[in-house]
Amino acid sequence: MHKEPPCVRIIDDEPAVRKLLAALTGSIGFSARMYESAEQFMATDRLSDPGCVLVDLGLKGISGKELVRWISQQPVSLPTIVVSGQGSIQLAVECLKNGASDFLEKPFDSARLVTVVRDVVAADADNRVASAQKEHIHARYSKLSLREQQVLSCL
Repeated sequence: MHKEPPCVRIIDDEPAVRKLLAALTGSIGFSARMYESAEQFMATDRLSDPGCVLVDLGLKGISGKELVRWISQQPVSLPTIVVSGQGSIQLAVECLKNGASDFLEKPFDSARLVTVVRDVVAADADNRVASAQKEHIHARYSKLSLREQQVLSCL
């Protein structure tokens, strides 16, 4: 069975930045989906696909900060990396509190970006495995009789 590579969703209103980020993530074996706005991403992306999101903070329309919050509230929440040309400690902390996994300031170091993407994609994979195991345990538990559940609770 062929396993699809993790997908990095790139949301940036600058085409050149989208292409650069896609090339960087492609160089480490990840696929990329590019969106020019938060609205386009929200309307068309399948959040259930493994990977992460790279989002520019200064998007027109729905802001990058609002998108980070929206992603964190979804049933399947993807790790989100914020990339911004207007970095400050206060802004980075605010993004992290809203659900971002990391914050990178433009111009970013390519090696650092690749490391962060690898780390958050690995964390996403681990979370998906843990969720699947938890669902499997709940499914098996629900098949037990009431008496078996009572005995199990005593262990």
